[in-house]
Amino acid sequence: MRKILKSNIHLMITMIISLIVIAISMTISKKIVFSNEIQDKGFYYFSLISYCILIFIVTYFLVRFIKKVIKKDEFSIKLLKHFVIYFGIMLVFLMLIWPRLLGMG
Repeated sequence: MRKILKSNIHLMITMIISLIVIAISMTISKKIVFSNEIQDKGFYYFSLISYCILIFIVTYFLVRFIKKVIKKDEFSIKLLKHFVIYFGIMLVFLMLIWPRLLGMG
């Protein structure tokens, strides 16, 4: 019974975070992507539903990953370390190539 409750809590956290991200990002991106009058309603609803599904899937696995890092899972911590190193290197290259991005130029 506890396992079922834990999985439901995980799902609820994922849904809440997904709804917050969708609500914030859709209000911003709707004005950018669909700035003119929407002519093709089918494409609009397809892109909206696809975006919501994608955000939910990403949030679900991100919450699972964070829980594993908190539980000190060896593989998750190693993956996080590799990601931070790679991201730092790419950020340095990006700053060298495109200095105005971070306000340095």
